[in-house]
Amino acid sequence: MQSLKSKMFNFFMRKRHLFQGKLKKPVFDFNTSIEGFREQCEKGADKYAKIPDGVEIKQENINSINSEWIIPQGADKNHIILYVHGGGYVSGSCNDHRGFVSKFAKNCGVTCLQFEYRLAPEHPFPAALDDSVTIYRRLLDKGFKPGNIVLAGESAGGGLALAVLLSLKEQYLAMPAATVAISPWTDLTCSSDSYKKKSKVSVAPKNSWLVFSKYYAGNLFFY
Repeated sequence: MQSLKSKMFNFFMRKRHLFQGKLKKPVFDFNTSIEGFREQCEKGADKYAKIPDGVEIKQENINSINSEWIIPQGADKNHIILYVHGGGYVSGSCNDHRGFVSKFAKNCGVTCLQFEYRLAPEHPFPAALDDSVTIYRRLLDKGFKPGNIVLAGESAGGGLALAVLLSLKEQYLAMPAATVAISPWTDLTCSSDSYKKKSKVSVAPKNSWLVFSKYYAGNLFFY
């Protein structure tokens, strides 16, 4: 059952335009500034950026990919959660996900590794997927056993985590123990009924999914 705190947070996210003095929910098109959207995400995350007690943050550059280890006190060094951040494939960073992922790591009692895959529209598909697979490979190189690795991600990160599984299969690489896809974005054609029926209650700006999917997938889909 959804908690009261969760309901309040969801309400705030869906109605945040009202708290910004705007009567109507913003509508995205291809003139919308992606840089501006990224800045809003970063500023919004600052409100929830507190790191829980007993969690250590260690930054590392892995194959030119900015990454950070989020290590709860007492975590087993042999197990790891590879966390893939969301953000519609056009936004998201270690900074704006640190607060959430650190709580996720502490509650799980397992170290999380999050990383900054390349973003669209500057870097469309398959850049994000390639970076994600690269990080997974580096975990294997560091000595982590596939059976001790869990993939996790939310929204676009959840969809990307699932795409990583397909890529690993195609490359005949050992699979992780499990994958946790939190509200994964899996229909980048944006053609399912939920896009019409649920758009009013989505926390994402209206039509942002059409813009983001086009920026990420390019001409792979037709609308």
